[in-house]
Amino acid sequence: MAFASHYQSATTQALVGGDLYDITMTQFGPRFIIGDVKGKGLDAVGRCAAVLAVFREVAFGEADLVDLAASMDARLAREMEIEDFVTVILAEFAPGEVRIVNCGHHPPVKLAAGAGGLQVMAPDGYSPPLGLHPRPARQDIELKPGDRLLFYTDGLVETRDRAGRFFDLDHQVAAALALPDLGAAVKRVVRLLLEHSGDGLTDDVALVLASSRDNVT
Repeated sequence: MAFASHYQSATTQALVGGDLYDITMTQFGPRFIIGDVKGKGLDAVGRCAAVLAVFREVAFGEADLVDLAASMDARLAREMEIEDFVTVILAEFAPGEVRIVNCGHHPPVKLAAGAGGLQVMAPDGYSPPLGLHPRPARQDIELKPGDRLLFYTDGLVETRDRAGRFFDLDHQVAAALALPDLGAAVKRVVRLLLEHSGDGLTDDVALVLASSRDNVT
């Protein structure tokens, strides 16, 4: 697997905000988290740090992703207020597939090698975010050589243009994600987003592009 990522804060000169992602190597293989905490500002930054700390600790102890989500929920719920939550996707990469559990987060989109369009990898049923006691089911997604998978936070698809239209994961995004270099692909998606918004971003955006192609950097 190869990865490229980008974080764009909606706050001028801020490096971090309310979105998070991380990849760590475990005895179960590479494990990944992407998420979005409720709220903004310093409180959101603190919650992001707490979520990442729990993920990095628990990811090595739970063999099953569903159990990993349950353990993280139990740990984080002790520190959260009653209305706090964090949407997350937890993923585990294996030869030929990625296994994910989705707790209230926007689903990733898949670009199959040689395909022109994007496929939304929506789970069979909705599960609430961490902090609200989710009960997600594991979803196994096939990844053939050359397939790509884009994980993102809601700042991507909930950004509006001046006419109030949301950013669409359309053919332009698919073409951007198909660029040979992963880093260039992510940067092109960000450029499309900024062109769409016109006046800058009103929410943080995190993007992580995964590719099963071994020769991509």
